[in-house]
Parts: sequence; structure tokens; C-alpha cells
Amino acid sequence: MARLIQVVNTSEFSSSSPDPAGIVFLAGSNALLISDSEVNETPIFEGNNLFEIGLNGNVINTGNVLDFSTEPTGLTYDSGNNTLFISDDATRSILQISAGSDGTFGTSDDSLVNELNSRDFGSTDPEDLAFRPSSGTLFVADGLDNTVYEISTSGTVISSFSTSNFGLSDPEGIGFDNESGNLFIVGEPTDTVFEVTTSGTLVQTIDISDANPVQPGGIDIADSSDGSGRSIYIVDRGIDESVDINENDGRLYEFSLEDTDEPDNPTGDTDRVFYATTRDSVSLNGNNFDDEDIVVYDPSNQTWSQYMDGSDIGLASNDIDGVHVNSDGSVLFSLNQDTNLDGLGNVDDADIIRFDPTSTGNNTAGSLELYFDGSDVGLDSNSEDIDGIAIASNGDILISTNGFYNVNEISGDDQDILAFSPSSLGDDTAGNLSLYINGSNIGLTDVSEDIKGI
Repeated sequence: MARLIQVVNTSEFSSSSPDPAGIVFLAGSNALLISDSEVNETPIFEGNNLFEIGLNGNVINTGNVLDFSTEPTGLTYDSGNNTLFISDDATRSILQISAGSDGTFGTSDDSLVNELNSRDFGSTDPEDLAFRPSSGTLFVADGLDNTVYEISTSGTVISSFSTSNFGLSDPEGIGFDNESGNLFIVGEPTDTVFEVTTSGTLVQTIDISDANPVQPGGIDIADSSDGSGRSIYIVDRGIDESVDINENDGRLYEFSLEDTDEPDNPTGDTDRVFYATTRDSVSLNGNNFDDEDIVVYDPSNQTWSQYMDGSDIGLASNDIDGVHVNSDGSVLFSLNQDTNLDGLGNVDDADIIRFDPTSTGNNTAGSLELYFDGSDVGLDSNSEDIDGIAIASNGDILISTNGFYNVNEISGDDQDILAFSPSSLGDDTAGNLSLYINGSNIGLTDVSEDIKGI
């Protein structure tokens, strides 16, 4: 469980923010900028919809972007150009705003640089934004279709992924962490922050239940207000004004990103997810998966979801054997039979293919390449089909075979694990193959005790 540092009642600002929806860290002023998407939908609080505050929660400036948006839902910031990006889920638009002459936002001399219609790239509910400085691209969280899009600032889609793959629905807030290069997302369930790679692979979940969140929205990463390191800042809209026109319960939470109070498992096991393939088509928690798919199990919510739809990338008539998902979201896998794949030609069941996704889940897309050519290192008999794959901490490729193997003066059975130390990979695979685990030494002696996954 993350350590709760502070709770700020945005409802108590001198100009109230009853429904804070977006938040972004302004590095130049070491301040946070909050937007309120609903303040102008009530006659009680209408007026300011931007609030600049210090990390301690004290209001520095207030303003509005009413000339451009009455419903500023999400915020992100390009410090290199001192421009603010605003998502407006009422007009389905993304606005790029240049700061006024004093360098702040929400003044009368702000200027509109560009406006995108989010429908043009498939987003009908753009809830929040995150800016990645290294690529100059935007991440857009769409709450209606549970999708994160990465787009150029001109609106060209670069990639996308489904948040449903790791158990998150209605993504309301998204932030980019420059230090880790990962995304932090909030939505449903409301008591959890999801840290994922930019391709949508779950890194960890963070428990924020100490704040009793109602409807968390914008999220960003900044220095901690108490000097303890770095923190996650999250705004919470609370009860919607459509339920109670007089509601005024907006809040801001700060959680430490550096430490936790009492972690459920000091080794971090509760944050792990598990990737698997199936021998046949199956139904798991109401979802149907095929033997060419890769599925992911999240123990935190005990759900299965689809990580890779094999039919989307030409594997409909195949069955995946071994699988390993790298930290960057790319996938290493082997097939249970020789096949011919577009762009790769003949692939043997002793080969390993690498898949680099641009999107995963129900709309899987990306590129395939030959990662490991088994015949180059002597895996050339029917029984030497690779059915288990992992990467060791030293970079060695760990493999298990479907049956008896005899290669490079090493022989054994399907209960063993081999280690391959590569000097080159791909079409010209070379390196050293050695015995990593002798299964018979640890009690795997029966013919049925074939290692099928690592």
C-alpha cells in the first residue's frame, strides 16, 4: 500500500474547484496545474477552471481557458515550448495552448496554437493526456473504449493498447514518468494506480485505498511535498454535479512513489502478472481464447485477459508453445509445428520468433522477426521442438525441448532446461549451448514430467 502524504480539499480553494479533472506538473515553476471540467456547468461555482498550486496545496494563481474550453478534462505540458495540452471530452477535442506574456496559463492573452478532433483518430471520450518529451508525442486515455492512444501532436496515431488487458476500465487519468519511461493510469477500480509500459504491459499496481477515492481523474508525477523523494499526485472529482448540483467535494491526493506503509509482499509478488498459452481454445472468466493467443493473469483482481491475439498477426492455424514477455512488452514465442509465415518464410518448431507490438489485446498489431534459429545450433530433430522459453538475469536464453535432445555433445530429455549464451541472433544464430537444469537431479524422472514452460 502506497504511503499517503497529504490530502488537499480543492473544494476549499478561495475559488472552489468542486470537480478537479486534470493535473500536470509545471517543472519551470515547480507547481501543479489543476483543471476543473464541471465548474462551469453549475451556476454556483462558474468562473475559474484552472488552478495553479504549490506542491503543498497552496493556491498560487487561478484563471480560466473559457475562450477555448468550458470543460477542460485532462492536462499535459510541454516544458520545451511552454505549451499546455487540454483534452475536452464535451467537444471531443485536444487543444494546444501557448502561455500568455507572463508565462502563465489561464490569462486573457493565452493563444490557441492547434486544435485536434479526437474522433479523427478514433477517440470519442478523451479523458486525459500525457506528454512524452523524448518523442514529442501525446498519450490519450479514452474512457469509453478503454484505450490509450499514442499520437503525434498533429493527430497521427502511432500505437494504441487496451487497458482492459490488465484489468483497468474507464481510464480517467494518465501521466508519463520521465524517470522510468512508464505510464501511470487511474480509473476503475478506483483504489488502484496502474503503472504500465508505453506499449501497455503491466509493471505494477499501487494501492491508493487509504485516500478512499471516489472518482479519481488526472494523475502526474512530481517531487514530494515533504522532500522524501517523488510522489504521485491524483485529483478526485468526488460526487458528480449531475447527482448533486450543490456538491463541492473535490480533492487532491499525494502518495509517495518511493515507499509504502506495509506492503502485502516485500518481494513485490503481488504486483506480478503471469503470461501463458493454452493447448486448446478455452474460456476464462467469460472470455474466449485460442491456442495461438497469449493470455495474461493478474492475481490482484484474479482475471484473465488477452495480451496477444495470434490470429491478428497471421497465426490462426498455429499453436504457440513457449512464451516469454520482455520488460518492454515484446514477446518471444515458439510454435508447436513447422509453418510458413508471411515475411519470415519457413519457421521451424525449434525456432524462436520475436513480436514487437504497436498494439496488444483484441487489436494486436506489430512486426515479427526471427529471433533464434534452432537449426544453426543443432536443434534439428522432431523431438527438439522448443516448448519453454525464458531469459536469465545474465541475458542467456533458457529453453526446454518437447522430447529427447542431442546437440553439441549434450543430450538429455524433456525434463531438462538448456541455456544458450548468444554471440549473434536472428538468421545467423551462434553461441554456446549448455545444460542449465538436469531435471532428473530434482526429481523429474517420469516420462510424463515434461517441462512445458519456464
